[in-house]
Amino acid sequence: MALPSFNFTPASILNNIIFGVNLITGSLRIDVVGVFDGESLQQVFRNARPVKAYVREGSKVMDYPVETGVTLSDHKITLQKQIDLGLIIPAEFYASTYQEIVGAAMNSTLLTVQTRAGVYPNMIIEAMPHEEDPSMYDAITMSLRLREVLFIAPVSIAQQNAPVGYSPIDPVNNDTQRRGQQSPLTLSLPAAILGYVRTLSAWGRI
Repeated sequence: MALPSFNFTPASILNNIIFGVNLITGSLRIDVVGVFDGESLQQVFRNARPVKAYVREGSKVMDYPVETGVTLSDHKITLQKQIDLGLIIPAEFYASTYQEIVGAAMNSTLLTVQTRAGVYPNMIIEAMPHEEDPSMYDAITMSLRLREVLFIAPVSIAQQNAPVGYSPIDPVNNDTQRRGQQSPLTLSLPAAILGYVRTLSAWGRI
C-alpha cells in the first residue's frame, strides 16, 4: 500500500500557524498579547495576529572619570520602555487592518500593550515597517515599534525649589503663574515727565 505524500510549502505552513493561533485564541476568547486603545481600553488591530513581543526596559548609568584614573557612577536615568511587536495580517484584512495601524501611527494614538509579563500604557507607534514576500502570498508580516511617552506637568523653578507652604515676605515676589492677563501700570505725572526728559536727552535734544 502506497503511503500518502505530503507537500509542505511556506504558504501551507503559514496557513497552519494562523489556523492554530485563531483556534487557540478563539477558544480562550482573548489574545495573550494584545493592543488596546489607551482611552476606551477597546482592543485594536484585532485581525492582526501577534506572534512575537520583544520588550525593552532599561536605564542609563551616568559615569564620570576622576583624577585617580577610575570611573565613578553616581546615579542612573530610567529610559522609556520600547516594544517590538511582530504581527501577521491575513490577506482578507489587508486594507482595513493596515489602514487602522497607519491611522493610529499618524495620529500618535496612545495605546496600551498587554503581554504575559505585564501591561504597558502610554505607548505610541514609532515605526511600522512591513514585509511583502512572494512566498507568503496570502499574508504580510509587520513589526510595530512602540515607545512609551511620559507626561510631566510644567512647574516653575521657584515651585520646584520652594519648600512646602513657603510664601515670600514681599508680595511682589509671589508666583505669577496664575495671574493671567495684566493691565499696564499707570505712571504718575512726575515719573512720566522724568521719562520724557530721559528720552529727549538720549536723542540729544536737550
